[in-house]
Amino acid sequence: MWKILLLLVISSSFGLVRAHTVETVALSFLETGDSWQVEILLDASLAVPDLRDDPESLQPEREWLSSRSDSEHQLMRVEAERYLREAISFSHDGAAVSYDMVFTDYMASPPVFPKLLNGGAYMTVHLFGELGGEHGDFSIHAATDNSFDIVIIMDAPAEDSGAGSQVDPESVDKSYFTVLSGETTALFTTSSQGVENIPEEGGYSLLNLGFRHVIPDGLDHMFFILCLFLLARRWRPLMMQSLVFTLAHSLTLGLVVSGALQLTNWPTFIELSIEPLIAVSILVLAVENIVRKKFSKSRYIGVFIFGLIHGLGFAGSLGSALQLSVQDQGWIYPLAMANLGVELAQVCVILGAWILTIPLIKHKSYPVFERGCSVVIALIAGWMVIERVLL
Repeated sequence: MWKILLLLVISSSFGLVRAHTVETVALSFLETGDSWQVEILLDASLAVPDLRDDPESLQPEREWLSSRSDSEHQLMRVEAERYLREAISFSHDGAAVSYDMVFTDYMASPPVFPKLLNGGAYMTVHLFGELGGEHGDFSIHAATDNSFDIVIIMDAPAEDSGAGSQVDPESVDKSYFTVLSGETTALFTTSSQGVENIPEEGGYSLLNLGFRHVIPDGLDHMFFILCLFLLARRWRPLMMQSLVFTLAHSLTLGLVVSGALQLTNWPTFIELSIEPLIAVSILVLAVENIVRKKFSKSRYIGVFIFGLIHGLGFAGSLGSALQLSVQDQGWIYPLAMANLGVELAQVCVILGAWILTIPLIKHKSYPVFERGCSVVIALIAGWMVIERVLL
C-alpha cells in the first residue's frame, strides 16, 4: 500500500493530476458503396502546437475556441490538417488512399463549434474519399509517434451489400475498433461480392476507454476508492460503499449521455466547479477517515452525493468517444460498456489494496497505518483543490 501511495504522490507532484493529455481521438466511420467518410471531433489543443506538446496544459474551453480571431482560426485549421495527415492515413489493398478534409464548423459565420459533454474545445472535421480499388482490405494506420489511440465507431451494413449500393439507415449497426500508435487495422474488405465486414470488436474499445479513465489516467478516482477502503477493510461495508458510489455516478453519467442533463446549458462557474469538487470529495473522505474511529452508515449519504459529482466528471472526461457513440444510436449500450470498464478498474483498485494489506491487517499498528495513508491522501487532495481553483 505504501508503494502505491508513493507512486501516486510522485505522479501528482509532476502535475499528472491536473494535466490535460489527449488519450484518444474518436472517429465515426461510414462506408457507402464506392466512397467513405469520417467524422472526427478533434480536441482543439491538437491544432495548437504549444498546447499539443505541453502535457501540463489544461484542455481549452469551447468559449476560448469561439473567441479566437479569424487569423488564429486559419492557423489552427492549417495546423490541424497537417497534424491529422501525419497521424492518420488510409490504404486500400495496400495502396495509399487520398482524401479531402473539411472543417464543417466554419461553414457558418461565425463558426459554430460542437457542444460536448465536458464543455471543452472541439472542432468537427470531415474526411472523405473514394475506396481506390475494387478488391482488398480498407485499412487505417496510426502513426508510430502518436500520443493518442484511435477509437473508431464504425457504421456497417447489417448484411453484405453490392458495390455501389445504398445503405439503408435502418440496417446500420455499430462496430468498435481500437487502433494503437503504430498499428494498422483493416476496417472492412471489398470483393466481387461487395463489402465484407471485418469481425467487430464489439464494445471492447468503450470498455477499455472506461477502464483507462481510472487505471492509469484517473489518479483522483483511485484516491477516492482508496479512501473507501481505508475506513472499512470489511467486505460488506466496502462493497456497499462501492455499490452506492457506482449507482450515483452511473445516474449522472447516464443523464448526461442520454441528453436529459445538458452540462453546456449550465452557468460557466458550475461547469468549472466540477473538477475542484471532485478533489474536495477526496479531501472530505480522507479527513473523515482520520477523525472517525469506525465506519458509520451515514457515510453512504456522502458517498452517494460525491458519486453524483464524479459522474459529471466521467461525462466530461470520457469525451468525444461517447459523444460520437450516441449519435444516431441508442445511448444505453455505449454507456453500459464504458461504465463497465470504470467498474472493472475500480474493482482492481480495491483488490490490489486488499492483497497488499493482508500482511499488515493483524498487526497492532494497522489502524495507525490506515490513518497515515489517509493523511497522505488528504494532503494530496488539498493540493489538488488549490490547483483546480487557483492555478
